[in-house]
Amino acid sequence: MFEEWVRRNLLRRWRGETCLSLRKAAEVIGVSFATVSQWERGRKVPRPANFARLAELTGLSIAGIAGEWHRWLQERPARRERCAHVGE
Repeated sequence: MFEEWVRRNLLRRWRGETCLSLRKAAEVIGVSFATVSQWERGRKVPRPANFARLAELTGLSIAGIAGEWHRWLQERPARRERCAHVGE
């Protein structure tokens, strides 16, 4: 369930559509590899300047990206569901 949720991340989908690796996407956006990874897994949220850069790269509006990101975070599986695979 958690991995399915992660795959719906806007940045993750954009990387898939453009065939960019995590490292290359980080370079294009102007942030670290670790930052992109944390964004995609919902551990951190991009700063406004990063939302602006993502809007520029994806062709979406800043408001559209921020809104979609907010909705995506609200759909985050509960911790119990995220860790269900541990111990299997």
